[in-house]
Amino acid sequence: GRGDEGRGGSGGAASLVRAYVSARGVLFGVVSAGVFFALGAAMHGMYGREFVDETYLYHLVRVDPRHNFSFYFYPAYLNMHGDGVGEPGRDVLSAGFSLAGLAVQAAVADRMMRRHAVKDLGMAFLAQSVAFVAFNKVSTAQYFVWYLCWFCVRIERASKKVDGRWVLAWPAALGFWLFWAYLLEFRGLQVHLFLWIAGIIWFWVNIELLRKLIS
Repeated sequence: GRGDEGRGGSGGAASLVRAYVSARGVLFGVVSAGVFFALGAAMHGMYGREFVDETYLYHLVRVDPRHNFSFYFYPAYLNMHGDGVGEPGRDVLSAGFSLAGLAVQAAVADRMMRRHAVKDLGMAFLAQSVAFVAFNKVSTAQYFVWYLCWFCVRIERASKKVDGRWVLAWPAALGFWLFWAYLLEFRGLQVHLFLWIAGIIWFWVNIELLRKLIS
């Protein structure tokens, strides 16, 4: 009964630890952390607190009101340009919104890695990259390279999981978003709401592709 469940839970946890922890992995982590903190300390010595703020802390609370593929852009735009700008607590609300988005993104990316890393590391990286970009607070075209390179590595397996209709849905959703972005950026039309809806469609297509990849 409960004892078996407890042992099962412990065994699952032990398997997860064994999957992630190895002598080579620990060595890699120690060396990577050492290089990271050594370079960080050197840059902090040269530039002071500005280096920490601009390199790390800025990304924790970053909110980009400029149009981009992320569905977060329109709420950020309204927060910075709508009624009540400059009111007390507005910056706190913006920072909280940003941190909440970061938490969701990190949780989903972690789930993708823990679910697939043991069976297929390449597919785990592909799924994690798609999830990370889809849930990112800011998403522009260069971010697609992060997962397109993994599609090349796992193209045979991915092609078995994703049918042609969804392969066509990706550029179709992209083109739909670009149409509204063109009207906003080059024609000066106030189509922020329609662009946001296109961003939600874009997000949905990416999540459906991700769901098929990990099924």
